[in-house]
Parts: sequence; C-alpha cells; structure tokens
Amino acid sequence: MRSIHFFSIVLALLVSNMMLSCQKDDNNTDTTAATDNALAEGESGKVIDAINAVAESYGVGKPDGTQETMEDSLFSPCATITVDTVDALKTITIDFGPVPCQCVNWDNKFRQGKITATWSGGYREAGTVITVVTSDYYAGYSASTMNKHDYVKTITNEGLNANGNLHFSVVVSAATVTLYSGETITWQSTRDREWTEGSSTLPPFDDVYLITGGASGVDRNGNAFTVTITNPLQVQFCPWIVSGTVETVHEGSPARILDYGDGECDNKATITINGAVYPISL
Repeated sequence: MRSIHFFSIVLALLVSNMMLSCQKDDNNTDTTAATDNALAEGESGKVIDAINAVAESYGVGKPDGTQETMEDSLFSPCATITVDTVDALKTITIDFGPVPCQCVNWDNKFRQGKITATWSGGYREAGTVITVVTSDYYAGYSASTMNKHDYVKTITNEGLNANGNLHFSVVVSAATVTLYSGETITWQSTRDREWTEGSSTLPPFDDVYLITGGASGVDRNGNAFTVTITNPLQVQFCPWIVSGTVETVHEGSPARILDYGDGECDNKATITINGAVYPISL
C-alpha cells in the first residue's frame, strides 16, 4: 500500500513539473509583447508622418500663412485636411471621416477619425513644440479589423545634432490601442527622431529618419514590458519600418529581439528568442 501511495506522489510531481515546463516553454516563445509594441510603434510613427507631410506641403509656420481646407491625395479623397496658419498657434487637422476609408496612395490602410496637431512655430525652427492628439482614430488593413489608437504626444524641434541634422524629441505620454478583438495595449515612449535625408526638399517622399530611444507598456495579455531600440529604426516613405532592431523584455521571460530587416520596404520582420528565430508579418 505504501508503494502505491509513493508511486502516486511521484507521478503527481512528474505531471506537475511537466505542466510547469510546458508553461515556461510557452512563455519563452510568446511574441505578444514584441508584436504589440511594434503595432503601437508603427501607427504612432504614421501619425507623425501624416502631420509632417501636411506641414511641409502647406507651409506651416511661414509668415504668409493662410487658412485652407483641402483634400490631399497622399491620404485619400475621403481625408479632409484643414490648415490654419493665421493664428499664433498653428493647427493641422486630418479628418478621415466617420466611416472607414482606404488610403490607397499612402499605405493602403483603412482609417477613420481625426488627427489634430498644434504648432508653436515652423517645423524646421529650433524650439518649435508640436502637440498631437488623436480622436476616435482607427486604422487597419481591412474595414472590419481596424484598431483604435488613442495617442497624446509632444514633438520638440531640438535643432541640429552633432551630425548636422535636425532632430526631434518625441514623447508619447499616454497611448492606448484598443484592438478590434477587444483587448487593449497601453504604451508610453521617448524617442529621438533624426532627419537624415530629404530635409532640403518639400515633398515627403525622399525623407528618411533614424529613431532611437525606449518605451514601456502593458501588452494585450496584461504583461508589462520595457523596450530599448538597440539599432536605430529607419523610417522612410514606406508603410513599414524598414530596418533596425528592438529589444523587448518582460519579467520572467528572455529578451525578444525584433529585427525589421535590411532596408527593404516590406512587412516582413523576425523575432529572436533564446537564439530561435520566428518570422512575423507587421
């Protein structure tokens, strides 16, 4: 009888250890935090790109500023852009409307809602502070899978850096991404955005920026994470970040290394965990 009892105890311990081992393995291969950060990072960058493109095209901060309402082919015919450069505090509003519209000339995403930015001066002027807020803003690759992005961010023109390039601090003080499936991601970040190419021309199509810095947040599963850009992220006129690496860490798990690639404009990336490489689509 004692032998049977002992065997039952040993069997229970083995099963328990196996369950814990499986849970650990599942945790070690979980890419949720890394992909959730990429999702928040990607659309946050798109919001900045949209505002910058309008500012450059319509001369925000120029002394002969005018108030205009227009449509811009970069975003789509259903995106109405309002530019007010008359008041001391300049304002740009990009309104994608109350129903999904597809930005076929930009990144092919569907969007709705508003992006609003206020400016204290010219985009290229050192010391200019830009405050960006989204309102009922949704984005996704189909009208039925749009995520809601709530961003509050402050962009400050820091003047020329040691490389002789204009650079901007970008602080996202509060961001929430509500997925179309119902889960939420919270995110905060501090970035430096260096304008390395295209600053001498007005159209945004030749602009290239290098982004450094860090972030933190809570992924859709409720796990807190921290992020460090280990190689600068390169953004240009492409729907996705084209190169750079990001390290994402959350408690009890090995680091996840997200690699955006070698500069090709595509939605392919990889996540490396303990030497194992997992391909993902952005």
